[in-house]
Amino acid sequence: MKNSRKRIKLILIAILASAQLITPTSNAGGVGGTPPQTACYIEIGNAHLSTSLNKNQGLTAVKVNAISYCNFTHSNVELTVKIYKVGRFTNYLVANKTVKSGGLSAPGMRIKNQVTHFVCKNFKKSRFFGVASSIATINSKQMFAPPTRSEKIKTLNCGN
Repeated sequence: MKNSRKRIKLILIAILASAQLITPTSNAGGVGGTPPQTACYIEIGNAHLSTSLNKNQGLTAVKVNAISYCNFTHSNVELTVKIYKVGRFTNYLVANKTVKSGGLSAPGMRIKNQVTHFVCKNFKKSRFFGVASSIATINSKQMFAPPTRSEKIKTLNCGN
């Protein structure tokens, strides 16, 4: 993902620390522009119009990408990305996709969700953001990363 996108950390620190997988001195949360000091986290990008879907399939679509990182051996990773359209009184879920990794993943292996998109029906300006969360098995325990939102709400020429 581009450097202009901030890395948003979903922290499994409390759970991992209780499992004695990491030291208690690790950074335990927040948003940062530098690589996190945590063992596991998710990086989520901002909503954008997909150039690859437009070029390859002729679609105008909003897309949000996310990557899950973990420095421990892990398995059964499910990385979910949701795209929301900002409404007047509430936000509307317009896309929801989960990517599952099969089997065991080596420490440092990245799991990517680059398939979540919403096809535009017209070119009316709308505002969008993404939310990512994940589930993984680490040290025989199921770990949950709570939902984290894209850094920015983006206005795009994409309506429904």
